[in-house]
Amino acid sequence: MATTEVLSGAISLQNTKTVWEVEGQEPVQLADGKKFQFVIPKRGNYRIEAEVQFPDGRRLFAATNFHCGF
Repeated sequence: MATTEVLSGAISLQNTKTVWEVEGQEPVQLADGKKFQFVIPKRGNYRIEAEVQFPDGRRLFAATNFHCGF
C-alpha cells in the first residue's frame, strides 16, 4: 500500500475536496486534504494526479510519475 497527500504551506485545505486519480484505477474523492492510500497491483511506471476543489471555486492541480519496483 502507498500513501500520498497534497501539502500547501500558504493555502489551507480545510473545507476542500480532492479527487485523486492513479493510472489504471477509478478516481477517489476525499475531503479536507486527507492522505490518500492506494494499492499498486504490479511493478511498473505510474502516473498520479490530484485536483483540489476549494469552496469558492478555485482549483489546484498536481501530477507526477513514479516507479513501483517492490
